[in-house]
Amino acid sequence: MRNLFDPRPKSSRGGELFDREYELGLLDKSVNKPPLIVVLGIRRIGKTSLVKSFLEPYDGVYIDLRGVVTHADLYERLSEGLSSGLNKLRRVIEGIRGIKIMGFGVEIKWRGYGFHKFIGPS
Repeated sequence: MRNLFDPRPKSSRGGELFDREYELGLLDKSVNKPPLIVVLGIRRIGKTSLVKSFLEPYDGVYIDLRGVVTHADLYERLSEGLSSGLNKLRRVIEGIRGIKIMGFGVEIKWRGYGFHKFIGPS
């Protein structure tokens, strides 16, 4: 049985996050707006869960900066977050089998398992 009162932050929109459709909608609408979005609220209200759940369908990167005091701390956290983002991008790229635009296409098999193939107009 799933614990509905699990205190750990949620990271998925599907079933874990409760009654946050309105807030997720606001965040979804703000994706292509100015580059800074601030989520404010009192402790333990679900800010982290909201942000992590929002980022999930976008393959976004969550970087927790709590406890960062020095520049070295900041660089370390940013490096960890960017590495995580690059790993997500790598998984997406590995799933691409081919690209076709206006009848022309390229098929690439990843990790040396295949070949590069040019496909002419169909």
